[in-house]
Amino acid sequence: MEDLFLIFQNEKESFSILYNIVPAEYKLGITGKPTKTIKIESYFIPKYQNIDVIGTVYQRPSTPTPDDYVPIPYPVPNFGVNIRLLDDEDIEPLRPYLVKPKEPMRLWATDNTLPTD
Repeated sequence: MEDLFLIFQNEKESFSILYNIVPAEYKLGITGKPTKTIKIESYFIPKYQNIDVIGTVYQRPSTPTPDDYVPIPYPVPNFGVNIRLLDDEDIEPLRPYLVKPKEPMRLWATDNTLPTD
């Protein structure tokens, strides 16, 4: 078991790595009349058992601000996800997205998940 911190460019990018996307078909129409079939991607089956979606991570401006000013956080182009990888799960598709945050936003329930340098 291993705890991983991942950063994707956006949520859509994370879908193809973390989920099997199963297309669904819906038939529209009345019985006896022509129908139209609509195909949509609606089912997301997780490839990993333990996925914790952080989402877009916001940062504070790096420039100093006066003491009485509250800086407004801004979104950076990223989408954070934590995974507790089980022994039988494949890490290879996740490697390009691995990061080691200095101060993780969230951790799994054990205290040994802090990254080490």
